[in-house]
Amino acid sequence: VPCEVSIAKDRVRASLDCGDAAGLLVGREGQTLASVQYLATRIRARDLGGAVRLQVDAGNYREKQDDRLKELAESLAERVKRSRRPQMTRPLSAYQRRMVHLALEADPEVGTRSKGEGAPRRVMIFLLTKHDGVSAPAKNPKERAAALFEQESDSCLADGGSSLLID
Repeated sequence: VPCEVSIAKDRVRASLDCGDAAGLLVGREGQTLASVQYLATRIRARDLGGAVRLQVDAGNYREKQDDRLKELAESLAERVKRSRRPQMTRPLSAYQRRMVHLALEADPEVGTRSKGEGAPRRVMIFLLTKHDGVSAPAKNPKERAAALFEQESDSCLADGGSSLLID
């Protein structure tokens, strides 16, 4: 299988050219690709004697997934702004949660927080202002978010906050 290796900001990226068979390597929701990436990372770390950030891709799956996650995050953020209610994603991997957090970090109106324990962690997207329309002190919106997060997360789960799926 032809492989193109490039060095990005903080990781080594290996893109496999599998043609029509890329779907077999990607697997259901990228699970097979994630397993191959895990094994390759462990082998490289053992050979180099330390941690290595390696990203394995096939058929541009990762790039497409990143685009879908960014679109999902922006869509949920707009829904939060319209409804003034927090929204949650379906359970996401650590990498997927990171992509959602990064997609919305520059938005001054919403905050993000991972919620849950273990594998089924989700990302909650919530407003950085109080429900009554009175903004909290504008010193640091992200600190303000931490204070409002607990109250928002309880109301999201109790009041039926939305949960969206990513195919």
